[in-house]
Amino acid sequence: SAASDVYKRQAFLCPLGASARDACVTLLAQLRESGVSADMDYTGRKLKAMLEQADRIRARNAVILGDSELAEGIAQVRNMTTKEQTPVPLKELAQALLM
Repeated sequence: SAASDVYKRQAFLCPLGASARDACVTLLAQLRESGVSADMDYTGRKLKAMLEQADRIRARNAVILGDSELAEGIAQVRNMTTKEQTPVPLKELAQALLM
């Protein structure tokens, strides 16, 4: 489809901090298993730089995960086109990203 040509990835995971990075490694594997085309940042850079990377690789969504999100069991899903950000429960993340 034309839409899949525009977006190279459905999601780019942006972990904020070491525990979020560990969680994202697991999450990335789960998302890929569910058929989500995803990648993540391993560098520990600032959020702005991660969002720029998400843009560069033409990801449809940036998935932002920090300690507070981890504690709540959610991720902030940022639509890279509209810049709209929505909290999504981690257990529903794959489903949300595939829509």
